[in-house]
Amino acid sequence: IKAAKAGTDDKVSARELDEIMAMGEQTSARIFAAALRSLGVDARYIDPKQHEWPVVTDNNFGLANVNLVETRMQTKKFVLPLMKKRVIPVICGFLGKDERGNITTVGRGGSDITGLLMGKCLDANEVTIVTDAEGVMTADPNKIRRARLIKRISVEEMRDLARFGAQVMHPRAMSYKDPHINAKVIHFRHGNLSVRGTTIVGPKEVKFVGVRAYEKPLAMLTIVGEEMQSTPGILVKSTTPLTRAGINIFSVSIGPRSFSIYVMEKDSRR
Repeated sequence: IKAAKAGTDDKVSARELDEIMAMGEQTSARIFAAALRSLGVDARYIDPKQHEWPVVTDNNFGLANVNLVETRMQTKKFVLPLMKKRVIPVICGFLGKDERGNITTVGRGGSDITGLLMGKCLDANEVTIVTDAEGVMTADPNKIRRARLIKRISVEEMRDLARFGAQVMHPRAMSYKDPHINAKVIHFRHGNLSVRGTTIVGPKEVKFVGVRAYEKPLAMLTIVGEEMQSTPGILVKSTTPLTRAGINIFSVSIGPRSFSIYVMEKDSRR
């Protein structure tokens, strides 16, 4: 990346940077597929430039957003049939492709996103993230000698840890962790993927219960969703219709996965 910026007087485009950053993942995936075949495993590498590529995103180069509907369709159409034929598909992590066929990247550490995304689209029972960490620890083992392995952690806890700097998992990956998926983080040096590591449980299924006014004269309207804080304009989009309707907003409280708007009780019925 530094060479590309230096060679172009820092005028290299975000699209070109994604193309450059993709090269390492593409090479690694090709080598991994070749290694599997050398062991007698029927494996097939799928390149982002091929029409079978499953991960579809927008064109927000460098931090692309996954189109879950299109990705699920591509996965069911091309990846699942290979698996039914007992062929192991080898798919680059971290990469996507927009509707024009441009290679995109989903952000640093995005291979975690790809892993759980594929698990979700394939309705998998289990997803194992193999990394250079033993799992989730009580502290940084490089700084705290007595750091212990956390055997079980919730999706919510894992997401919060990742947001506040833990390097084990990408916080956006947790958006694709379904309750039925048994997700695990384990060190690559363990030959048996069922031993040690940290199991990620949840998320809890949330049921919509409607709008309730707890105390007159105010009512609290709560909007719940994934990645609320990282969605630009979500608060404006939610409050503008209220303002246009002449509804006065008394206060707003914001959390990582929800925000609440306080209005007059009589207005909440509108």
